[in-house]
Amino acid sequence: MTTTRTVQANRTLQDWLALPIGERKELAAESVAAAERAKDQLHTYISVLGVDELELADDGELASVPYAVKDNIDVRGLPTTGGTPSLIGHQPKIDASLVRALRDAGAVAIGKANLHELAFGLTSNNGRFGPARNPRDPQRVSGGSSGGSAAAVACGSVPFALGTDTGASVTTPAGYCGVVGFRPSTGRYAGDGVIHLTWTRDAIGVHANTVPDVRTIDRVITRSSVRVDPVTPRGLKVGVPTEFFTDVDPEVERAVDGALDALRAAGVELDEVGVPGAMDLAAAGFSMVFYETPINLRAYLNEAEERYQHLTLEQITALAGSPDVRVMLELMTSQPISDDRYEGDAAVRNRLRRLYQSTFATHGLDAILYPTTPNLPPLFGSDDRIMLNGTERDMFPTATRNVAPGGLAGAPQLTLPLSRPDGTLPIAVTIEGGIGTDDRLLAIGEALHPLL
Repeated sequence: MTTTRTVQANRTLQDWLALPIGERKELAAESVAAAERAKDQLHTYISVLGVDELELADDGELASVPYAVKDNIDVRGLPTTGGTPSLIGHQPKIDASLVRALRDAGAVAIGKANLHELAFGLTSNNGRFGPARNPRDPQRVSGGSSGGSAAAVACGSVPFALGTDTGASVTTPAGYCGVVGFRPSTGRYAGDGVIHLTWTRDAIGVHANTVPDVRTIDRVITRSSVRVDPVTPRGLKVGVPTEFFTDVDPEVERAVDGALDALRAAGVELDEVGVPGAMDLAAAGFSMVFYETPINLRAYLNEAEERYQHLTLEQITALAGSPDVRVMLELMTSQPISDDRYEGDAAVRNRLRRLYQSTFATHGLDAILYPTTPNLPPLFGSDDRIMLNGTERDMFPTATRNVAPGGLAGAPQLTLPLSRPDGTLPIAVTIEGGIGTDDRLLAIGEALHPLL
């Protein structure tokens, strides 16, 4: 296994914040060089600022700290392509609101991270900008659609990155790349200045090295002064949904079982629970994406430069660089989702939200925990089909089956990489909180992650 690392691979956000401003500025230039290497070697980035273009700040909580932004989120001074050829050259004039919050705190976006084209897939194998390779093993996928964001942190070029998540797009890359990933409750972060797929499912999320790093970024983005009391593991009640632990790779099973043993030893109460029908409900709700995506694309383009305002879905489809994405875009045109079908799927989402709320309330849970994916990071070439326990499966529903229900329900999800021997592939667990309990979930994650 080949591992690609840069000089800053182990530097967390907290490490950056402990440095004098002058040293941060010097290291920001090193981050740009590391990002350029990752762009060339791993296709982690689509664009990277030059050192002379950096707007390095002297003031602010995150002064001169570099970070990466998925290339479907607007950053003034950097192009937003959405990873699709039709938008090459698109240069937003203003920041998305959450980017503005980070800029106000002094952070500097040094580049735009690669992604599955238009955020429509799970491998980040981008037909136009190249496959965003996994820094832990470049022959394997980084996950998607925010694969470049997770890889930017995993390769050490930046201490944190922004991604977007429709159903698994922050969580799965975090699991495959071995970094922390936070998908907040839907609506926690402002969503303007983003090429969205769906307004009902999309959430902007964070990749970082540690949970304290994520908590810092979350506080800056939300401009919150809320302080949550520290949590201790003993006495926490964590649900273990039995359906999410079936039919997983034996190596994943062993690693996750070891994590559960460590939690029990620390006094965490693990309660086997059922979430009956959650996976089926999540699968039924996917057509909402096909209904909402054309509307969202049109809304974004209407606010872009004039030459992009007249782009049609058909033109974007014809120029799409990734065959799998082109097929899905063609289906949106040839087989549009009816209003009745959409309303039915919206009702499914509401049923799923009620199921989650009932599960937490009935069992008195602080969180639920499960393997992020049932499989290890696949090799490139397994974009559509993967082998799991001797059986060939469709990759997307297999890899997303555990995280998709919570994503559709709008619950906060925190993906935590497990301690692994050197030279082995990443494995992660995801903990979920009740809808809107983000601050509490992050506090729980900070308490539990050191045990894993």
